[in-house]
Amino acid sequence: VEQLRGVSGLSDRLRRSTRSSFNYRDCTFDDWGSESYLPFFFSMTVITTIGYGTTSPVTQGGRLFVALYAVPAIGAAVYCLSRIASRVERTTLWVLGQMIPAEDTVDEIFNKYDVDGSGSLISVELFDLLSDLE
Repeated sequence: VEQLRGVSGLSDRLRRSTRSSFNYRDCTFDDWGSESYLPFFFSMTVITTIGYGTTSPVTQGGRLFVALYAVPAIGAAVYCLSRIASRVERTTLWVLGQMIPAEDTVDEIFNKYDVDGSGSLISVELFDLLSDLE
């Protein structure tokens, strides 16, 4: 009987420990304050659709909230990441544009190395172009 009471007490403790909204691995975190990184970690795994599974909603209300939160948050993340990618692309193209002398255009450079006038660079012409870039 004592062993059954011990098991019963254990199940009560487990039930109490899972009352918080989210579990992390084998531990339960009740600290969702400013000291904890878990809110940020969980939000980023949801909105970037990584979803490691280390932190997940336990209650039905928590699951519903995450489902409703994820839809606009993922859209916002896609928008932000596309803006960042666009800025990186523009910066890269600007840097590459600065590397080519202003008086030379792509056509002029191509025609300079297209010795046989075929309209395409054969391996020897391409090798000459690449060796001049060094």
